[in-house]
Amino acid sequence: MTSLPPNYNPFGSLDFYIGKDHHEIIKTYSNSSDDSDDQSSTKIFHNMREGWLIALALGVRLGIREQSVERAKIGSAGYIKDPIAITFMIAVGINELCLKDNPIKVSNMLEDEKINEILKICEEYVNGGARTLKTLIEKGKYKPDYMEKFSLNLLRFIEDPASVQEEDGLSAVIQ
Repeated sequence: MTSLPPNYNPFGSLDFYIGKDHHEIIKTYSNSSDDSDDQSSTKIFHNMREGWLIALALGVRLGIREQSVERAKIGSAGYIKDPIAITFMIAVGINELCLKDNPIKVSNMLEDEKINEILKICEEYVNGGARTLKTLIEKGKYKPDYMEKFSLNLLRFIEDPASVQEEDGLSAVIQ
């Protein structure tokens, strides 16, 4: 078995996209700079990268994939650098490409063609998650101090979507 080089990023040369109609959702609730670590902001996400990744996780958890009619670039090559995020994205690809309808060998997952396909799958999950995020935020009517409350509701929602649906009227989002 061949080991990967340290700091290996199969997505390092690829640009990241989101559906044009969902781009504004992530942008609205994110600090303006992707390099911002400003913890004092009233925005939900520290940066658009974080919003993209949370939308991805939510879309995967709910099994909602939406293809983009129009795409908007959200980040250039190397946009996602965090090893945990990269591993999660590859795991999403393994789940979709190896364990579902069209199985391929896991050892082939890091081929350029498959990495492009994984990124496309992730983008579709981001689109599905972004729509749900918008509804969660709007239904919650959160004020500028809502970051902690939003995070708790989001974690509850990821663990048990039905519990938040009943309380916050989100059943239409899931269907």
